[in-house]
Amino acid sequence: MLALGDEVVAVSVQAEPEKASALRETWERWNPGVRLEVVDGPHRSLVEPMVAYVRGETGTGREVAVLIPEVEPRHRRYALLQNQRGLLRAAVPR
Repeated sequence: MLALGDEVVAVSVQAEPEKASALRETWERWNPGVRLEVVDGPHRSLVEPMVAYVRGETGTGREVAVLIPEVEPRHRRYALLQNQRGLLRAAVPR
């Protein structure tokens, strides 16, 4: 991940404080050398909290790149159930 640039920040959107705390603890034990930011995601929303975070970072004059992993389903019939984040991102007003 550090090959992406001088400053890499991992961002996770979490709706439950217990899961956010567990993620922070696991991240500290793993210690990948990348700062972790945990953003509150009310109502289990992923897109809006992430867009707000990125908008807050873009005012700093830094370039921001967002990498969002997608699940590769074993069978094509499951593709309709997964990988819909691109459609959600496109629906967020700019």
